[in-house]
Amino acid sequence: MPSALDRLRQTLIALTQRGARAETVKTIRRSLAMLARTARLSQSERAAELDGIAETAAFHNAETGAWAQPTPDTIAKIALGMKIDQGFDACDLGIWLAIAMRAGGIETIPARRILSLTEDEMSALTAFSRDDLRHMAGFVAHSAEHNARFADGVIETLEHSLATTRDPTQPDHAIDPAELVERCSAAMDDVPEGWMVRFARCGSENLKALASCGAAGWEVPEVRFSNDLEIGPGWFRRGNRRCVDVADARIVRAAAESPVGRKIFYARPWVKPARLTEADDPTRAASPLQGNGFWPVELRAFVKQGRVVGVSHYYPQAALPLTPRNARQMLDARTKAQRIADLCAALKLYPRLMEVEFARRIPAEKAPPGFHDNLAQFGREDVAFTCDFLETDRTPDGTPCEPHLVFLEAGPAVTPMGGGHPCAFAGCGGPPKFGAMLATDGAAFSLMDHVNIFEPSTWVEGDRTGHILTWPQVEALAASNETEKSE
Repeated sequence: MPSALDRLRQTLIALTQRGARAETVKTIRRSLAMLARTARLSQSERAAELDGIAETAAFHNAETGAWAQPTPDTIAKIALGMKIDQGFDACDLGIWLAIAMRAGGIETIPARRILSLTEDEMSALTAFSRDDLRHMAGFVAHSAEHNARFADGVIETLEHSLATTRDPTQPDHAIDPAELVERCSAAMDDVPEGWMVRFARCGSENLKALASCGAAGWEVPEVRFSNDLEIGPGWFRRGNRRCVDVADARIVRAAAESPVGRKIFYARPWVKPARLTEADDPTRAASPLQGNGFWPVELRAFVKQGRVVGVSHYYPQAALPLTPRNARQMLDARTKAQRIADLCAALKLYPRLMEVEFARRIPAEKAPPGFHDNLAQFGREDVAFTCDFLETDRTPDGTPCEPHLVFLEAGPAVTPMGGGHPCAFAGCGGPPKFGAMLATDGAAFSLMDHVNIFEPSTWVEGDRTGHILTWPQVEALAASNETEKSE
């Protein structure tokens, strides 16, 4: 009989999938509305709009095409400590792992590359393949048979968009759907049981949903719905065979925003956390699912202009107590993140995010006050990022050991244009408005009392006492002899 946790996981994943389908429908509707609006423009107006699409796509392709890719050559150069002198995708797990391993003194969770897809192969496995879009265009055109100019505009608009937004580094080739699905299944054949799968830029929607609600638990969350259907982190099983979940909604979004080049998937062992923090889950409040969630002790370091400025508990839904042990882990995360930042600077490897690069093109007269001053703090050759560490009491082979931090992943910095999440620093520096600078200085053990992490309207400055400490305060706490049951 399924346990209460199993039933909760089943319900959360079912709701997540329903939400993903609803969002897909909304996206299609928005796309069709935009398509129809453009199609109704005059020929000259439509040409100008299509030129804008082409110019944006060309900029994206040129910018990301110049970034370092996680090729064997790039990984080997990083391992040897050779200067790269390039930007790279701030979300790329493969490059970040190579940097962390080279930095020294940092244990990482290994990752095995199991699947590599072209853009068209990735599209063929999702709801937004080029053929799907053409079918949508046909539907719109058919529904407007009485307006030939409108129908012609739809086809011209869509074909132009497909031509200008495809990945220029990948060949256009015929795809055998059956062979492609077989590759996704074959990729899992050698992956050990109890491992997770993730896209190079992010994990799956299902895993994120379980983690956000505090339902991931100690062991890998594999959720069985029937004898023939099981869903794991980044994969699913139908019958007796597992398959990489390429069509996961969160992965599809991340792939759509990714640099030009192949789309890489990795398999990683599930690492048991040393501790779980418990609190009432705000996402399930006032619902039949309400109750406490359990979140691992995971820390996020914030790097700006090559220096670690802050560290936060990754899951602010549950407060991290102000104890010497937790203070020492905050300091250790700062030390490890600084090693990574120093190596990035030495190798001239610059984490980049396209939202920031697009923002640099906004004319000063169209930008909010102070926008470009804030943006200047994130130069193209600055080292700025976030990186995450998990506290575990297991060695890489699963042997029990003393609690310590292991490197999980890294990602984009917290910038005025978006990027990384501020975690328990939410509200510091003011509300999260486009162009505004958030503050991530010190060590955030918990949210300020007035902040609801899921309600950005509450993200305003307030009393940080007992929640966010300065680094001298963290150092003093770490050195104290105070002990608490929570340790």
